[in-house]
Amino acid sequence: GNNLLFIVVASLLAGILMSGVVSRIVLTGIELRLELPDHVFARQPVLATLTMTNLKTWLPSFSLRVSSTEKADAKSAKRRRQAAPAAPARRILGEAVYFPYIGRRKQATQQVELTFPRRGRYVQGAFQVSSQFPFGFLLKIRQLPAANEIIVYPPVEPTEEFYEILPLISGELESFYRGRGHDLYSIRDYQPSDSARSVDWKATAKAQALKVREFTREDERRVELVFDTFLPADARAPGWEERFERAVTFCACLAWHFYEIDAEMKFRSPDWETPVAPAGDLIYDVLRELALVEPHREGDGDFLRLLAQETGTFKIILTARPRGSIPTGLWTSAYFVFLQSL
Repeated sequence: GNNLLFIVVASLLAGILMSGVVSRIVLTGIELRLELPDHVFARQPVLATLTMTNLKTWLPSFSLRVSSTEKADAKSAKRRRQAAPAAPARRILGEAVYFPYIGRRKQATQQVELTFPRRGRYVQGAFQVSSQFPFGFLLKIRQLPAANEIIVYPPVEPTEEFYEILPLISGELESFYRGRGHDLYSIRDYQPSDSARSVDWKATAKAQALKVREFTREDERRVELVFDTFLPADARAPGWEERFERAVTFCACLAWHFYEIDAEMKFRSPDWETPVAPAGDLIYDVLRELALVEPHREGDGDFLRLLAQETGTFKIILTARPRGSIPTGLWTSAYFVFLQSL
């Protein structure tokens, strides 16, 4: 009886030992590669490709599960926060990915659907590869280093605020550029806000009513998009972080709108700006800046004052500054979107 018990226990121990050895062999000689799209937007599903290569000459690998490793990613995120404290990193791979079998000197590929909930920098510092092959007695884990990083842009799907404000911006933009060119656009009825110099006397005499001439200008689709990162002292109250994120999303929607209509655009924030160029040349640089932008509690008092000195370009300014602090000259050449209203 005792001999039978010893045989059973020895068999179990041998099985456990063999399971550990086989699992370790299965986890050796493998490489991982994660391929991501060039442009990724928050809350928009994308397909990534995870490829596992078995470098072993003689043996295949079985039942491998790939997931993120929080410990390694935390170290990587800490290093990146030290280099860029305004842009904390998050993990790229969320759900685990399963590879049932990889032949010797072969590779297997899995399509992974990823959805990033927020804008910002995402980093994959390492992968965790685990296996319970062959008997499931032991779980063996191996860490594989990785160097994947992606910048997730803010969402650009039009929001409710965007649909409400866009007609107002379009009207202000048209009013700003109307009548400053040399090519006749149309003749219309006189309005109290029109200059007397625009009156077309011949058309007025013919119609027996005041008529004015409208002119086009070559830069009627040129706009300067300004994102002011300043937040006031009371902005630590609940709700301000959500307002700031809504402002970033609204600004991204505006930039994408000007890209779609092939406008000329300039983008500016207190820390970064672009030259005036076709929106198609700037759009992804602007979205990258908006993906990483963070609020500043200490504002640059000269930022809006310097903007007021620039003339000739219509500005759309997103800001949280008090209305009384806005330079007078900006009110006639800009449309303001205050974060308090978002």
